[in-house]
Amino acid sequence: MKEGEGEARLLVLGLGNVLCSDDGLGVEAVHRLRRRYEIPEEVTVLDGGTLGL
Repeated sequence: MKEGEGEARLLVLGLGNVLCSDDGLGVEAVHRLRRRYEIPEEVTVLDGGTLGL
């Protein structure tokens, strides 16, 4: 990244349907990340759920 272009950002997106057993893996991963770690400002951790279902 060149000077003046701004900071790099990172998105951790958890997808899945918690009603369908193993399909909820991404959602559970997001919840565990939030509980266990201090997330830096430049990282966004988002529970995307089913996104459109």
